[in-house]
Amino acid sequence: MDGQGLANYFQNLRSPRVFLILTLLILFSIISPGSLLSASPTIRSSFKPHQQYRFQRDLENLDQSLIWNQTYNMSPYDRGYAIVQCQGGGFALFGETEDSQLHTDLLLIRVDSFGNVLWNLRYDYDGNEQGIDFVECLDGGFALVGYKPGEMFLVRTNSMGTPQWYQTFDSIPSCIGASIVHCYTGGFAILCNVYNEETLLLRLDEEGVLLWFKIYETTLYDQGDTLVECHDGGFAFTGTSDNANTPDVMLFRTDAEGNLLWNQTYGTRGYYMGLGLVECEDGGFAFTGYIQEWGSSGSFIWLVRTDAIGVLMWNHTYGDGFGHSILQTRLGAFAITGSISGVITSYSDVVFYVINSSGQLILNWRLGGPYSQVGNSIIECHDGGFAIVGQAYDQLFFSDVLMIRIPGVEGQNLFQRIQWYGVVIVLPILVSVIIVILTIWVFKSKNASLHKKKLS
Repeated sequence: MDGQGLANYFQNLRSPRVFLILTLLILFSIISPGSLLSASPTIRSSFKPHQQYRFQRDLENLDQSLIWNQTYNMSPYDRGYAIVQCQGGGFALFGETEDSQLHTDLLLIRVDSFGNVLWNLRYDYDGNEQGIDFVECLDGGFALVGYKPGEMFLVRTNSMGTPQWYQTFDSIPSCIGASIVHCYTGGFAILCNVYNEETLLLRLDEEGVLLWFKIYETTLYDQGDTLVECHDGGFAFTGTSDNANTPDVMLFRTDAEGNLLWNQTYGTRGYYMGLGLVECEDGGFAFTGYIQEWGSSGSFIWLVRTDAIGVLMWNHTYGDGFGHSILQTRLGAFAITGSISGVITSYSDVVFYVINSSGQLILNWRLGGPYSQVGNSIIECHDGGFAIVGQAYDQLFFSDVLMIRIPGVEGQNLFQRIQWYGVVIVLPILVSVIIVILTIWVFKSKNASLHKKKLS
């Protein structure tokens, strides 16, 4: 660019319209979703798995007053089995309660983000109904799996918990549900067991109509425990035997039609139980439960990691207790809840473990009160924190539904750190650019005025 071109460039820069456009572009760069100064949560997507250690430190330094718990009492016998974070905010808790005739009913509790009850409903179908599992559906409603003597059933509700339909499965008598998923292609899949020690996988449409079912007859494996839908549309589930002389946990993998692809066994002599299962980012699996070896007086929380075809990669035990539920966090670590023996008394506490991708325990929390508490299900929340549901007992062993909320400290702290870096590094640069542009504009304006005066 020659001298005349440069002069023309600065002359154009003096235009109020150009100056306004430049100012708007700079402001847009500050507040746009991609900016470091933006409050967009997509910044979390750049986190690396090794940052789980920072996650550990943040949680350890957390003011425990930020952790809160709520109990919910509808009867002397209330239990929480599963939890979801709802599309519309807050949470839904599923479990059991008791009526005035001491019959059990299904229980669904809807709470806000701080655990305050929005509504709660019980579902009584003329029997002792047991709550098994539930899922939130795409429309914000829920699908509840229950069981009463001789019959498994599925209840579909709207977002306010009002039943829309009720489905039983007469073609499969004496079927007891274990786990449900809402499938990627629509409809539901339910893992269930029958009294003659067979495990079944049921595939249903959105109205609960049975599309197909598969029976898995494997000698000495008495029940299916947890079902997950895999990334390819197939399914995986764990099964457990109560025979002390055989390997006790089996992992089954099927295609989308329920055809068995492979199965693997885990454990040695003793009693092993698989209760929670998750498909990992690499296509492998991890499950938790507990083991009781021959000659041992206690049970130990057990975590097993496999590859994509079920081959054992590693397994570890942690603490004296029971692992009930597992998830893989966004950072690649595993979070487990269950129960663990009390330090001083014989009462149990809720356990919250974070374990890295190699099986190393990086966070060990027990969350307890004066009497026994149990964690039955854990989820990772949108803020990177966790929510646990279970039950809390009193001295007479009456129980309340228990919810524990652990805030997303890691996500919040790192994001705030990124925001601060943006303020102290990026903002001065942008301000400097604006100052330079304004200085040039003012300088050229003064020169132009002087030039006009000389000509006149």
